[in-house]
Amino acid sequence: MSENKNFVEDGNDLIPASMLAAFAYCPRLCYLQFVQGEFLDSAELADGRFQHRWIDAEQDAVPEDFVPFHARSVSLSAPREGVCCKIDLLEGDGLRVTPVEYKRGEAPKTQAGLYEPHLMQLAAQCLALRENDFSCEEGMVYFIRSKERVPVKFDAALIDRAKALLAELRSTVERGEIPPPLRSSVRCDRCSLAGGADDGGGGAWAAGTMTRTLKDLSLTEKSWPN
Repeated sequence: MSENKNFVEDGNDLIPASMLAAFAYCPRLCYLQFVQGEFLDSAELADGRFQHRWIDAEQDAVPEDFVPFHARSVSLSAPREGVCCKIDLLEGDGLRVTPVEYKRGEAPKTQAGLYEPHLMQLAAQCLALRENDFSCEEGMVYFIRSKERVPVKFDAALIDRAKALLAELRSTVERGEIPPPLRSSVRCDRCSLAGGADDGGGGAWAAGTMTRTLKDLSLTEKSWPN
């Protein structure tokens, strides 16, 4: 087990879990925001930060004796898996832990259940926890508006999907190519960068004047709004 579990190590080219969630949502938007540094605020994003404020208010350390605990804003790095994360709430008893991710809205009322970005963010947290010698078989998404906790089982299929998407994301960043925009997607209707994301790559991101490296990105885990 790592000696210290609440500091993200610098300079390891780690991909933040929130960036993976963004990539699952829209590869192009992810690239513009995380790599090119383009960001426009919106009422939804501002409300998400407000609803999330008590989680981000302070960072708790995982207790040394690992008695049953609840720790907020726990940061972890996982160099072998190539990810880092900041877990909203970590519930544990000994080395068995459950990461809890807080989201502003209501739990999806669809047959498919949680959306892939939610699953990928939790799966990346699971990878980081396991690399740090924790036993982690399940995660939770807590929806603030509907006050519901939705469990997520970390089965082999989910973990394999997260690893495949991490590899795809890393390859995209290393190539330096902006992914194409989504076509006829309802996700574009709520996007704060809808104009820029759909402009064919014009502006600062096309000129390459705002590109950041993975080393920079490993320090921005909570830059993807809830």
